[in-house]
Amino acid sequence: MLEALDGYCIHDTPATRIPDIELPPPISERLLPLTTTNAYPNYLASARFLPEYILVRIFGHYCANDSVDVLENEHYYKHPVTVPWTLGQVCFRWRALVQSTSTLWTYVSIIFPPHNASRQRLQAIYSRLETHLRNSGTQLLNICLCAQEIASFSPSVSLLELICSRSDRWEGLRLEFMGIERNVRMNFLAYLSRLIKGRIPALRRLFLDVGSDARTGAFEISPGLREVAVRDGLGFIKRVPLPYEHIRLWHSHNWGIDSTLLREMPHLSDLRIDGEFPFLREYSLFQSLETLTCLSLACKSSHTNGFAHFFGWADLPNLREFRLYLQWHDEDELSFTEVLVPFLSRCGAIKSFWYASFNDRHGDEGGVEFLEALPPSLESLTLIYPYYPLLDALGDRETLSDTPRLFPNLKQLGVVPLPKCSSWEECMTKIVRLRTSRQKTGLAEVSGLERVWVDELEENMKELVGLCARKDIQFNGPSLPWNSTELSNLCQLFRDFRLAPPDSAGEPEVLD
Repeated sequence: MLEALDGYCIHDTPATRIPDIELPPPISERLLPLTTTNAYPNYLASARFLPEYILVRIFGHYCANDSVDVLENEHYYKHPVTVPWTLGQVCFRWRALVQSTSTLWTYVSIIFPPHNASRQRLQAIYSRLETHLRNSGTQLLNICLCAQEIASFSPSVSLLELICSRSDRWEGLRLEFMGIERNVRMNFLAYLSRLIKGRIPALRRLFLDVGSDARTGAFEISPGLREVAVRDGLGFIKRVPLPYEHIRLWHSHNWGIDSTLLREMPHLSDLRIDGEFPFLREYSLFQSLETLTCLSLACKSSHTNGFAHFFGWADLPNLREFRLYLQWHDEDELSFTEVLVPFLSRCGAIKSFWYASFNDRHGDEGGVEFLEALPPSLESLTLIYPYYPLLDALGDRETLSDTPRLFPNLKQLGVVPLPKCSSWEECMTKIVRLRTSRQKTGLAEVSGLERVWVDELEENMKELVGLCARKDIQFNGPSLPWNSTELSNLCQLFRDFRLAPPDSAGEPEVLD
């Protein structure tokens, strides 16, 4: 029988029963009905006999899913009672395994309490954080610190001191203020700087949303810093000293980017801008972009002048990955194809292209023109909200051969979401068949598709899924999100609980 549950969890509410928690899919669908401890024995009786090394892999997968990339624009701060804490509530064996596996505790998310929080609540949060850091051992940490509409910073001093005492293990840091008065932000940043300046040798990734008027020197001495994302890019360099000469990735959310920044980042290889396009008045500034291998741009219709200026001048010979998200809501005199198509023609090294357009007026014809302007050597293509003609063009053959007209060496194709038309599966099947058949001429064989991924699975996809299986193509949907076949099998095993207890079927079957 399943060991007795003790409601193990460190948080600031009494554990009188198994709490209603949000677990990552797909196990959430099966665990949600289990609101009483009586339902657990029948459900988890076989799963608890899995070997420890398999459990660690599965736990690691779900902890990774529950963690957040510190550089992402949107961040959802969950209730702290999530994985890995919830995994320790199943039985004593799982609890011991989770507590002793330091790799499960590398993500730390803290929401600083309000100024009127009770002493008991503050102590509970402090104890939980202390346990979390202790369980993480010597692992590098990804830290997310959030303060929401607090009127005073004083209740959070002890929490900040505790987390900053491990600053030598910070690999990623997300610092986010929302609706906080300026004096509170200034006090917070000043105290943070005193605690960590010169003590963050492992910090590699940094996200800052500290207000357009904030100043701090906390990160000036961070020799390992390589990736930075900011919510306010304009004027940033004057307010926040960073080792800009070492930065490889820069992501500006909601704002453009200062020309001064480009001069200060000679080794920049990945540039991502959401919102306004940069106005680079001097041609020499475009030369500083020649080191880029990845470019991601999101443009709205109100920013067309910067769009035309940028693509009219930019020449990126080393660009390998290009992500373009266009949002055109108003009638505009600019035909963006006239600017973008020549730019794509100048970037002959592109191997991966992401494209999204959200306006019917420019959809069909312009999208196909973009594809035709891309280099034939493209290997990865992701279409977001694609129009049917885009997919149809990918299924076209050369007139005198069996090779695809566009991108004969395409290895990965993503369609998100699938077009709402009756013939989409026929079109996708046509693409897969064309791009897995070999040439029968004297020319060299083209390499076929290796992966197809979509964001939703439907009943009428059986033929497409079966075709991908027969052609040895990896097919990924929302219920198949894993790149590793072994990990996919392990998680499938965990979902279905197919292993019987040792006393009824001998030793459990173990996947190699």
